[in-house]
Amino acid sequence: MKLEATRTCRECNAPLRAKARPEAEFCGTSCRISWWNRRRARGGDLYDAFMAMRYDREEARDEGLWALMCRMAQTWNDEDKAAGRQSYYPPQETVQRNIRHKATVMVKRKRNG
Repeated sequence: MKLEATRTCRECNAPLRAKARPEAEFCGTSCRISWWNRRRARGGDLYDAFMAMRYDREEARDEGLWALMCRMAQTWNDEDKAAGRQSYYPPQETVQRNIRHKATVMVKRKRNG
């Protein structure tokens, strides 16, 4: 008999109910809302930093923006580990959640290559 791996809530790390939908990520509404609110708040800062690095490269380099982004990420990851929650989606899930953008890049590369 194969034992199913225990799935846990992304926010509070509590085991999900056995009858939870296969795609369920949270144990309840409050955890889901907390997770997305934190991501939204952090994402705004990271978005600005990334866009500045992408489109104002020289100034971003001079201001040390990459190091700032790394410190932000480290702080958030440390906070999440201390609270016993996951800090981010794994790489493969991140790509799957953004597959439309990946496909666009691959098509452009193929045309140019």
